[in-house]
Amino acid sequence: MNILMTLSNPFTHDPRVYNEAKSLLNAGHTVTVFAWDRHHKSKKIETKDGIKIVRSYNNKIMDLLPYDIFKLYFWWKKAYHEVSELHDKNHFDVIHCHNLDTLPIALKLKKKFDFPVIYDAHEIWGYMVGLDFPNPIVHFFLYLEKRMIRHIDYIITVNDLLKEYFEKLSHKPVNIIMNAKRKKYEQYQPPSNDKFTVVYQGTLDSSRNLEELIKSVSDLKDVQCIIGGIGHDKSYVDRIMKSCKESENCTFLGKIPMDKVIPNTRKADLVYLVVSTKAPKIKWPVDVDFPPRFGLANKFFEALTAGRPILASTNTYNGIIVDKLGCGILTECNVKDIKNKIGYLKENKNLCEKMGRAAFEAGKKWYNWEYQEKKLLEVYTSIQ
Repeated sequence: MNILMTLSNPFTHDPRVYNEAKSLLNAGHTVTVFAWDRHHKSKKIETKDGIKIVRSYNNKIMDLLPYDIFKLYFWWKKAYHEVSELHDKNHFDVIHCHNLDTLPIALKLKKKFDFPVIYDAHEIWGYMVGLDFPNPIVHFFLYLEKRMIRHIDYIITVNDLLKEYFEKLSHKPVNIIMNAKRKKYEQYQPPSNDKFTVVYQGTLDSSRNLEELIKSVSDLKDVQCIIGGIGHDKSYVDRIMKSCKESENCTFLGKIPMDKVIPNTRKADLVYLVVSTKAPKIKWPVDVDFPPRFGLANKFFEALTAGRPILASTNTYNGIIVDKLGCGILTECNVKDIKNKIGYLKENKNLCEKMGRAAFEAGKKWYNWEYQEKKLLEVYTSIQ
């Protein structure tokens, strides 16, 4: 099949989309990713590992608007025309749209060209924007999704909680494709650091409790902390970088190449996954009982692939699964508790190894891309 994926980022650093596209290519399909490059920093057209990428840039009106969320309507219109032109040349068989912010494009194209739509919901998008915007905007997107989802053909999402949610929104089949990583190592290998090493590599923003991490380790003896990643808020990133420089126990790496993330994780003793439990109070379109954070983070899968224990926050889905698998311990999102838990793990190396081995075995058995890939290809087999 000739597959079109729609994506609202420039597709320079999106491991889920890359893994799906690459798996589909390896299965004999062709894949084009239509991506939104808001800042006009990447090539208009390029090919990456066999995946064709076509990028859409902002027009003048979009550049004048203050927030990306207000640019969406104009991008939807612009993207619809650009993809229509692509389809005239390529004749796509299916459109695979990533997240709610590309679904309006896909459904308008379906109405015109009558091809099936796969809705790949990485998260509940309306709830996610509620961390930054007031409730009326949250409710608009939640109910937009509820109205639009009835017109799609297939649903893919990332975990059991979201599967439950989308099954209540729609009678369409819902398939779970986790954001797992490919198997990289055959055997568990314990770390060999002189100092107990805590690692965080990912998005740099206040919801990740990184300032709390730096304060927690700054006066712990024989502990070092490594932080890497990028963030949209330059002032916050600069603050983290400055705090790391001022702490003898912390190192700031900046942006980490994708192929270095898991090797860096394996070098560490502990993966830090303490996300804020701050959440908007909203009225859901269906009855659900979710923890404030109900996603499984990339850090979770990286830790399992590398075989490293996880420090996760309580009252999150990350924490629930970490506790269930026995591959880490939980903490509250405050300096005192984070410091105590890191100190406790530092003094209990046998426990760390036991949890690291549990992480590795879970990653090897279920939480790996090879297993998820089979489920993705089954979805596409059902379309043919």
